[in-house]
Amino acid sequence: MSSEALETYIYEPLKTLRCIRVIELLPGGRDAPLACRLTEHDSAVDVEYEALSYVWGEPVFSERIDEVSTRTVICITENLSYALQALRYPDRSRCLWVDAICINQAENEEKGHQVQHMGQIYERARMVVVWLGRESGQEAFKLLQTLAELIISEPQEEPEREHLESLFYECFNSLALSTLLASEWFERVWVVQELVLAKEVELHAGYHNISYHLFECAINGLWNQHFQHTNSSRQTVTVTFLDHLDLVDDLVIHREKWHRTHKLSVPLYDSCWLFGDVSRKCSDERDRIYAFLGLASEETRIPSDYNLTLDQIRLEMSWATLVAGEFLILHSAVGCDKEDSIPSFVGCMSELEFWDRELTAPLIGLGFGAGSSRAPHARALRPRSLRIRGVSVDRVDEVVQVNFKECRNIYGFIEKIWWTNLREIYEVIESSYAKKPASWPCGRNDIKQLFWRTVHLSLRVKIDDFYDPGVFDDEWNDEVDEEMLDEVFCKQDPNLLCLAYRFRTRCFFMTEKGYLGRGLKSTKKGDKVVIFDGAQTPFLLREAGHHGDVKKYKLVGDCYVDGWMNGKYFGHEIVDDVDDVDDVDDVDDVDDIDDVDDMDDIDDVDGVDDVDDVDDVDDVDDVDDVDDVDDVDDVDDVDDVDDVDDVDDVDDVDDVDDVDDVDDVDGECGGPLTRRKAKTRSSRKRLCSEDFIIC
Repeated sequence: MSSEALETYIYEPLKTLRCIRVIELLPGGRDAPLACRLTEHDSAVDVEYEALSYVWGEPVFSERIDEVSTRTVICITENLSYALQALRYPDRSRCLWVDAICINQAENEEKGHQVQHMGQIYERARMVVVWLGRESGQEAFKLLQTLAELIISEPQEEPEREHLESLFYECFNSLALSTLLASEWFERVWVVQELVLAKEVELHAGYHNISYHLFECAINGLWNQHFQHTNSSRQTVTVTFLDHLDLVDDLVIHREKWHRTHKLSVPLYDSCWLFGDVSRKCSDERDRIYAFLGLASEETRIPSDYNLTLDQIRLEMSWATLVAGEFLILHSAVGCDKEDSIPSFVGCMSELEFWDRELTAPLIGLGFGAGSSRAPHARALRPRSLRIRGVSVDRVDEVVQVNFKECRNIYGFIEKIWWTNLREIYEVIESSYAKKPASWPCGRNDIKQLFWRTVHLSLRVKIDDFYDPGVFDDEWNDEVDEEMLDEVFCKQDPNLLCLAYRFRTRCFFMTEKGYLGRGLKSTKKGDKVVIFDGAQTPFLLREAGHHGDVKKYKLVGDCYVDGWMNGKYFGHEIVDDVDDVDDVDDVDDVDDIDDVDDMDDIDDVDGVDDVDDVDDVDDVDDVDDVDDVDDVDDVDDVDDVDDVDDVDDVDDVDDVDDVDDVDDVDGECGGPLTRRKAKTRSSRKRLCSEDFIIC
């Protein structure tokens, strides 16, 4: 095409949302101008193509490629220009999908629709071509190929094994390999999806390339050699090299796992949590979510809409994740201390963001199953709230913060960590229990056992003289010595050190009914302890006003509550609706008991004006003396006030002389106070499920 064709290419709207464009990259020599034909196809399955994975670089569109069909030009970045020149065949065309050319970047609506299908585009490509940059990869690729081939051969003879050892040493000290692994491509957020979903992959640097199979084998070998065979005195690996190797190895492992598990999708938030942190780069922060849509399970995907702000997109993702029953996002939520621009249940974007805020780890992956016996139930309440079902356990009555110290060695690794006020915390809790009834959940004789179990979140399981923090033990019964209150966690007990460090800032709290727990450092007196249906742990909620007659809450965070972590609800039976509470056929003032989602809506037992012929419940001194109250089938069917969430002052209906003592049913349930059971059909305590509104 002559140089006079300088008009910019004008994109026509795609015919349907499924359509894609591809370029036919025309042949040419290394120095020839770039030329192509841009064509539209009904879907990614209707054309054979390769997909390019590369880094845009600075948004300076100083280069061009001629579109020969329209005699126009498309402006592109310098890095893309180098890539197309290197990938162009000298004697035949090459069909490629390139996002900067095949998507009208000036049209947000089209960009959103194409991003929605980006995963399919890379998954259906014949091959994904990775462009690592214009710097020649000849030396680094040759080194990696030689290493991979030797590893694959599984050398047994001593000379070959020595050769392999020398190759590892050469790789660890290779400037060329270090430069290759430092390529911006490995840091880019979009490459996770592009690499993981690809059928076949080929890596290019300059005019040289390597197959992904050999690259993967070499990277795995380097990683294993350093972290599993570090006794070689010749290995002098720099921290910078290891940082780059770590980032690359994360990608390799994720791709291998994806294909090994037969492309098992995960919730969208899981990928954002693992790969969306600041160590991976993107030009638009919204892409820290959209870049993982192709890896997300269908029920957690959200529409990609570049007209939304990042906070709006985070809210949409959180809603989709929670409505799908994936509650792990709540363990890393921004919480109640975040500014009001974002709801408290919205997930942090990465583990780094969460740790920076709390200096502690979420309580996930530890074997807890507080609400796991029940199906999760949540739905979005627009514009900014969440309705989620669960049971109310209690309220925080007393909070004791922890003080801790840590020692690091000369390499920066934690060597010791200890809480400096552990004995002080214990004495506060012991003093509080001494003032309470002996019938509280721990009694008065095993407070030290309860306390030490809470220190370790019931995770201290003795296995071959080690304490494994990855195994949950609900029957933790190690002997407790007085000296344990002054214990120093040190490197001789690495598992315990890991446990102490991960949860080092979690405070201790005691509830109004006597349960002991640990929560985030932001925990306050009055916070409500709830267990959401399907959740791994209890959570703390903080009242945040009302919407009409409905209470609203902010999420504080996850917590440990001793005895409530195993899904048994401390021996309580969970009642799902008011019909389960009694066999009263007709309560005139309640139109439809099934519609009562939250027992907080029942303000006063006296609000039931008429139970047929019984004019005044006050006249009934003892329910057991009433054989028949007209249309009430059997008053004895009301076994226990525990059938209603909680009537704090009443132990048992059979012993209630005056129902007027029941002032309020506030949704908080059956604590460990003494319960008289002589006249009840069932002695099992009950909790009523309810819906909580979180904002």
